[in-house]
Amino acid sequence: MNNQSDNNTDKNKNTASNAAFSSAFALGWEMGYTITVPLVLFALLGRFADKYFSTSPVFLLTGIILSIFVSVFLLYHKVKRIIKEQEEGNKT
Repeated sequence: MNNQSDNNTDKNKNTASNAAFSSAFALGWEMGYTITVPLVLFALLGRFADKYFSTSPVFLLTGIILSIFVSVFLLYHKVKRIIKEQEEGNKT
């Protein structure tokens, strides 16, 4: 009987460990996209604007700098939301 309860405890630990790993992996993946998508989008828009207006790196650099601000803004709000969810989860 004791052996069976040990197996159940091990399964519960593995399940919790896998869930935590999956959650962390998903968060990392989501944050990667949060940084990458604005960077690619604004860099491409800047590149096209540079070709259209014949200005060498002006709009490209502006797009990259703008993407940094957008990414920081989005990451800040995601982290703020996650912290709020964690605090609410700890209260219950």
